[in-house]
Amino acid sequence: MTPRKAWIAVQAARLAGLAAMAAALAGCGPDDGRCAPLPGGGQYCLQPTADVAPFDAQQKATVQLRGHAETMIVQMEVDAQGIRFVGLTPFGHKVVDVEYDNRAVRAHVLPDRRLDARLLLALVQIAQWPEGSVRAGLSAGLSLDATDSHHVRVQDRDGATVVAVRRAGDAPPYDRADIDLPGPGLALALDTLPAPDAAEPSP
Repeated sequence: MTPRKAWIAVQAARLAGLAAMAAALAGCGPDDGRCAPLPGGGQYCLQPTADVAPFDAQQKATVQLRGHAETMIVQMEVDAQGIRFVGLTPFGHKVVDVEYDNRAVRAHVLPDRRLDARLLLALVQIAQWPEGSVRAGLSAGLSLDATDSHHVRVQDRDGATVVAVRRAGDAPPYDRADIDLPGPGLALALDTLPAPDAAEPSP
């Protein structure tokens, strides 16, 4: 095995291990439907993708869990027909490929089978979708605190934070979105990268 292939294998394995830990801590398992159980109780049901203007963005995603951190490059495509989320290692090895067609979630590639693809897309929607859409997706017992549009959180009946989001820029997609799940101690940071046609011209 070449050094490059070995690095890709190690990177994919580390992402798989991190995903397995997150899945175990979140207590989520694969199931049919569009509603994702949230760590700490309650659930979020995916909302129509037509609720946001279409966008196609490349982002750097950093996942942190209990002192472990991994980075991947994400390609996210959203239009009225659905959403697709593809994650690659820095060397281009695909580790995540999930989509939602406004009816069901399909996971083509996941780093670990215990990782719930619905939860991944639920976090994307909570971070990017309009306030009204997110509220509509929350189950009974959960509420959305969006007093500050750049710092929102999903909370339970007791006011405990289930999901916290800090974001910068205009949506969607935000220039940066930091998503924290205090229950399992999981953090996901999404930094939107400049579009190729927006790059500075060569001197």
